[in-house]
Amino acid sequence: MKSYLNKGISTPLAIGIILVLAVIVAGITLAYQYYYVLNQEPTKTSNTEIDQTSDWKTYTNVNYRFSIEYLIGTQIKELDKSISFIFADGQRQLNIEVVTGAQSDECYKTAWSADAQDISLGGITFKGIGCGLKCEPYDEVQYCAIRDGIAYKLFPKIIYKPDERNFVEQDNVLNQMLSTFKFTE
Repeated sequence: MKSYLNKGISTPLAIGIILVLAVIVAGITLAYQYYYVLNQEPTKTSNTEIDQTSDWKTYTNVNYRFSIEYLIGTQIKELDKSISFIFADGQRQLNIEVVTGAQSDECYKTAWSADAQDISLGGITFKGIGCGLKCEPYDEVQYCAIRDGIAYKLFPKIIYKPDERNFVEQDNVLNQMLSTFKFTE
């Protein structure tokens, strides 16, 4: 009788108990994730955080009387009548071209095709002009307005999806930057 009491638990029984406990722990973990984590409010995504312009810098062009805000770290290249804002992430770019002595058809002189959605910037309506198949996958749209004989052409570019169509209208960062465009006089 003493030999029976000293034997302990058999190996198959011990393995069975461990497996049952592991299944219970896994079940509790999954239930916690399903009921607690999934039912919480979503946190802000990185795109939402980028949309806030409180720490952005302001570019002002005195000659052509406009300003626009841009992310810190953005490279600015100025030529005679154009300014390029190249984002530090290398995925976005905004080119602004200025044409003096502009006529009413100036916005269409770049052989663009189908119309796109217009936008209002700085109290002025910018005509949305689609690029069509001419310049895919980068330049989907240009926005153009003529004010006091000067045509302001805005060319936003998305270059982070080279194998897909790039829709500028769906990019929160470029749209936030465009929304800060203002005429200074």
